[in-house]
Amino acid sequence: MAGSFVLLYDDPGETIPIYLSDPVVSLLTDVPLALAGVGWLMTRNFSMALGRLGFVPITRRQVAWAGVVAAAFVVAAGLLDHVEAWLLPEIYEREGRFSLKFANVSPWLGAPLVAVAAGVGEEAVFRGAMQPRFGVPLTALLFAAVHVQYEIPGIILIFLIGVVLGVLRDRTSTTFTALAHMLYDIAAFLIPDA
Repeated sequence: MAGSFVLLYDDPGETIPIYLSDPVVSLLTDVPLALAGVGWLMTRNFSMALGRLGFVPITRRQVAWAGVVAAAFVVAAGLLDHVEAWLLPEIYEREGRFSLKFANVSPWLGAPLVAVAAGVGEEAVFRGAMQPRFGVPLTALLFAAVHVQYEIPGIILIFLIGVVLGVLRDRTSTTFTALAHMLYDIAAFLIPDA
């Protein structure tokens, strides 16, 4: 097993295709997993399960604030990316070895699909189902752990984003964090690297 990671570590990199089915499958597995995790069809009906997950209506003002949060994430990620390139050029180079490219679909369609799948699916599982039981720090750590495509600096950034999303979920709702997550992911896909 460790040998596999060494091979990947030395891999020259490649473009990884994202197919239209990828976000659909992700969403169709993450959301039912989160619903089952909070007792849907066992102890809660669908409405109660959505409430337990924190999917509730949000205001227009919260929609605007979700955009502000997403913009702050984009700025923070960009700054940390430049700091990493400057302080840790070898790690930065390895992190950029694998690029994602939409296969047979425009990025203008693919980015929102992936963003909805990741935003709704990951927020349902992590902030909705897990966080009320495990708390913000452990949930953020698990959230970072599933983003293994990054080197350590990237994983630290994902952990910090997870902490912020966790605090925001406690103060607002999973609907809010899912929207902020979706908007950030759309920007991450569509804004070219500087």
